[in-house]
Amino acid sequence: MQKTKELVNNPISEEALELIGGTGTGQVFKGFKDKMTQTPLKKWLQSAGITKHITFHCAQHTFGSLQVEAGTNIYVVQKMLVHKNVETTQIYAALADETKRESVNRITLKAPKNPMPTPPNVPTFTVVNPIGTDE
Repeated sequence: MQKTKELVNNPISEEALELIGGTGTGQVFKGFKDKMTQTPLKKWLQSAGITKHITFHCAQHTFGSLQVEAGTNIYVVQKMLVHKNVETTQIYAALADETKRESVNRITLKAPKNPMPTPPNVPTFTVVNPIGTDE
């Protein structure tokens, strides 16, 4: 609400509803102001030993990125983040593309450069699956 001064009404997931104790009537966070989140967040970060500067606005970026990576339609994400232009939301899609590029390179047929040694007294076995069989 801070940037656009627009009230946002987004649905809450079933899991989130369980975490806050189920459904009720009316607004979930009556009288909510953005500044009300910063003090508790700072305390949580401090007690967790996190020194990185994090705000609840970071949560919006995380939410947008996770939605795009999960395959949510870019226009749905745009509306949920209250972006006036889809180009703003497409930044999250570009990040998702980079994550996809990184992830495909994690699978390789090459032997690892530094394979983990097999601990002593642990049996090893080799699975042989000839090409052309269903097993």
